[in-house]
Amino acid sequence: MPTRETFDCMINFYRNEFSWPGSRRNYLLTLLHGLCKHGHVHETLDIFRVIHNNGIEPYTVHYNILIDGLFQVGQLNVARKLCCALPVKGLHPSVYTWSIMIKGLCKEGLPNEAYELFKKMDLNGCLQDSCSYNVMIKGFFQNNDVSRAMQILHEIVDKGFSADSSTARMLLDILCRDGGDQSIFELLGRNCEDDQNLNMK
Repeated sequence: MPTRETFDCMINFYRNEFSWPGSRRNYLLTLLHGLCKHGHVHETLDIFRVIHNNGIEPYTVHYNILIDGLFQVGQLNVARKLCCALPVKGLHPSVYTWSIMIKGLCKEGLPNEAYELFKKMDLNGCLQDSCSYNVMIKGFFQNNDVSRAMQILHEIVDKGFSADSSTARMLLDILCRDGGDQSIFELLGRNCEDDQNLNMK
């Protein structure tokens, strides 16, 4: 595991070696993503504190990585607080931020709370998109709430969105197990998008 000295070197490199802001941003994204991917979420939090103390303000996309990482290690309450704190920091949660929250809450067995967030997205300046709809449907399926997943499915059909490949696989499983209505056949008859959305494995 990296030491504090290693982190300090990373931050100094981040501050001093990049004169173009875009390069700084990409370097920090890579650093945070790598740490969270390997479960070093507490170290990632330390880096956020260090860069903040050095006058560097992360963007929403950086917080998205951290929030997702917190859910991966079961830090539900910390993820909640961090998301709620974004407006205080002058940042606005993106559609991707809300999708991460919805996915994480569903994985924690809290689909009702996830659905409340889903419904309030537009009130927070983010219209639901194909990604967020797919995440919500998969969350209900994973929590064995087929009827509510079907409710969202009807909305997808009405709005002209498509299912990503993992959602389509879940729908096929339901068809094979229980049969289905015309909405499922209509959705599966469309060209499914490449799986570019959040993976709910």
